[in-house]
Amino acid sequence: MLHGFRAAGAGWITIPGVAAFGFADAGPVTVISDGASPQEIEDTWVRSALPLVVQARGTQVLHASAVACARGAVALCGISTAGKSTLAAALMLRGHPLVADDALGLTVAESNVRVLSLPFRLRLRPRSARALGLPGIAAEGPGGGGLPLAAIVLLEPHDEDDAPEIEPVDAVEAFGALMPQAYCFCLEEGKSYLVEAYLAVVRLVPVWRLSYPQEIGRLGETADALEELLGP
Repeated sequence: MLHGFRAAGAGWITIPGVAAFGFADAGPVTVISDGASPQEIEDTWVRSALPLVVQARGTQVLHASAVACARGAVALCGISTAGKSTLAAALMLRGHPLVADDALGLTVAESNVRVLSLPFRLRLRPRSARALGLPGIAAEGPGGGGLPLAAIVLLEPHDEDDAPEIEPVDAVEAFGALMPQAYCFCLEEGKSYLVEAYLAVVRLVPVWRLSYPQEIGRLGETADALEELLGP
């Protein structure tokens, strides 16, 4: 289990059995191993600790994967089992470059929202990897930034036979859905800034809901629906 706290002017993120990561408001991060291998420590840093450090230093981070289209980046947002990585991989195979997996940084200005891509490894569950003909780690990226955030898609998989359906979400509902998916190192010290940032996001960026069957055999049908939203 991950723990975050501040002590002696520094922030700390500890993962028992793996490592502790210490950081200030800027500069390098201190890593103290707790017996894990270097590869396990690096994986834990990229997937768990890095998004929290970035958020603690002032850049909001959304629990989302993202791909690029002509208008910018489109974020696929949802809980851990919602299919973010699988759908991002399916769109990647259709020519939409992967921007992020699992954590997407957001820089919010008065008139626009841009994305900060954190270093990532696109990991697929075995069933998804087999269906897409990809390895378990389907792609990697060093991170970067600059694209405008063109849209956010809230993923809502279901077990019904209904066809995938995409519909717009109003700002009030979108704010309520995004807040639980926001990375936050310490809510006590940053709650007002977090709220202000996401209120701006839902004001500036269109949010959509994708309700879709999570049956792996219908993945292509869902990717078709998403491609209509992405545009050429």
